[in-house]
Amino acid sequence: MTADSKKRWSAVNELLHTNNRPTPPPPKEARQQCDSISTFFTSKIRRMKDTIASRLVGQASDPFTFDKPHVGPQLNVLSPVTTEEVTKLLRTMLSKSSSMDFVSTTGLMKCSGVFTSLIA
Repeated sequence: MTADSKKRWSAVNELLHTNNRPTPPPPKEARQQCDSISTFFTSKIRRMKDTIASRLVGQASDPFTFDKPHVGPQLNVLSPVTTEEVTKLLRTMLSKSSSMDFVSTTGLMKCSGVFTSLIA
């Protein structure tokens, strides 16, 4: 391994924070954090809609006429990302310019198995 490639991998590891992973919170605390974030954004959107509605009182048209209600399951559970999805995403990102231009595309794809399992 050359000094230049060592610098690249050091930068990649630093960007990915592979050496200093925080421990995940216990499930109960994680649930509370998710609920708190959800409540924050739900309240924020409600306040924005209420503010808009109060400012438009007396207007001829209803701006919420075009709002469509969500149909389908609630979006409160996300399925885990698969390694195949990460691989596909990495391949599409590598064909475009990105902030990872300093990493060789060939080298990254050779190690994509490591990256996909870390990201997924």
